[in-house]
Amino acid sequence: MLRHVPLALLLLLSNACAMAPPSAWEKLEDHGAPSFRDTSDCRVEAKRQADLQYPERFRSTNAASGEVRYIDPNWFFAEDWFFKLCMRRKGYAPVPTPQRQISPVS
Repeated sequence: MLRHVPLALLLLLSNACAMAPPSAWEKLEDHGAPSFRDTSDCRVEAKRQADLQYPERFRSTNAASGEVRYIDPNWFFAEDWFFKLCMRRKGYAPVPTPQRQISPVS
């Protein structure tokens, strides 16, 4: 079981690298940045909704010395989806963040 953990971690990291670049949020009506309160409210609501959908996201086995914790990956996707849904309901839209250009060192 523990032998497969590095492989699972590697797969998770490779998927994270292949995901779309992070985006910022802006208000549709005035192109303003989201307030801290709106973002915070959506984070709290998203976590609560994800917890309701995946109540047993943590599973741990404590076998004397080797504690194994399992975190359901679907919980993270659900939290992200609920956060985006909440932000859209509040009138925000995602906008791509500009890619930083890395100049070669001469």
